[in-house]
Amino acid sequence: MKNSSMNEMTAPLRGFFTDKLGRPATVSETRRLAEGHSRQMLLVHVQVEDEQQRYVLRIEQDGIFGTSSAEEYRIMKGLYEVGFPVARVRWLETGRDLLGEPFFVMDYVDGDLDYPTGDTVGEFVKVLHRLHQLDWQSAGLEFDLKPQSVEESTHMQIDRWTDIYRNASNMPLPLLEEAAAWLHHYAPTEGRLGIVHGDPGPGNLVHDKGKILALTDFEFCHLGHCHEDFVFCATMRGMHTLSVEQWVQLYRELLGTELTEKQWHYWHAFNLFKGACANTTSLRAFCEGRNPAPNLAIVGTAIQQNCMQQLSALITV
Repeated sequence: MKNSSMNEMTAPLRGFFTDKLGRPATVSETRRLAEGHSRQMLLVHVQVEDEQQRYVLRIEQDGIFGTSSAEEYRIMKGLYEVGFPVARVRWLETGRDLLGEPFFVMDYVDGDLDYPTGDTVGEFVKVLHRLHQLDWQSAGLEFDLKPQSVEESTHMQIDRWTDIYRNASNMPLPLLEEAAAWLHHYAPTEGRLGIVHGDPGPGNLVHDKGKILALTDFEFCHLGHCHEDFVFCATMRGMHTLSVEQWVQLYRELLGTELTEKQWHYWHAFNLFKGACANTTSLRAFCEGRNPAPNLAIVGTAIQQNCMQQLSALITV
C-alpha cells in the first residue's frame, strides 16, 4: 500500500468487513499501530449494529524480505488452535486489489506493548521456550521451508538471508559473502529441530500484569535451532531490557539452558549476519522512496556499519 491515507482506506475496508462479517459494517476509526520495515500494522475500529469490534491489519510493504503473509497467517492460526498465546487470525487476502498489498486480519489483543520488566520478562522466556518445545507436526503447522534437520535448516536460512541482501544491493558486499561462507562452514550438525520465532523479545509481545497475552510478528518464524532465538533476544531485541549476562542467567535459572562459548559465538554471528542483510534492504527502501521513514536511513547506514564491524570481529576469530 503506497501513499494511501487512512481516509482512502475507509470505503474498501467497509466493504471488506461487511462481506466477512455478513452484516452491514462501518469503519469508525483507522489508526496506524506500527510501520515496520516490511509490514504495516493498522488498528481498525468496526461498528456492526450497536457493537464495536477491533481488528488489526498486518499489511505487506513491497515484499521486501520475500516473506509471505499466507505463511505467517497459517502459523498463527495453527498456534492459536493449540492454545499458544497469539492473536486470533480471521481473514487472509493474498491479492492486491483491495489495499494494494496482501494482508491478513487478526483480533486486537488489548494489553501493554511497552518493554516488560520484573517477573514479566521471565514469563516471556517461558512462553518462548514453550514455542520451541511445541510439537509442530502434531499441531499441523505448515512452513514454506521444510528442512529435515537443524543443519539443513541453518544452511537454508543462510541462503535465504544472502538472497535478501543480494537482491537489495547493487554489488556484492565482500564481508557478507565471507560471513555466509563462514556460517555455512561452521553450521551446527546436532540439535533438536523446532519452531524458531526469528524476531523474539521486547517489542514483539503483548502483556498485562505479568502475563504474556500474545507473541507477535511471526514473519520470520521457521524451523531451526532454538539457540538462534535465545541469542537474538539477549544481544539484539532484548539488549535494552536486560544485559546479556542477565539474559544468560535467566535462561539458566528458568530453563536449565546454557550455551557453550562456541554455540554462543556461532549464533551471535548468525544473527548479526541476518541483521546486516536486513539493514541493506532498509537503505535501498529509503533511497528509492518506497519507505521515506528517517529511521530507515539510520538503520541502513550507522546501525549497519556497527553491525558489520561486530560481524567482522566474530568471523575472523
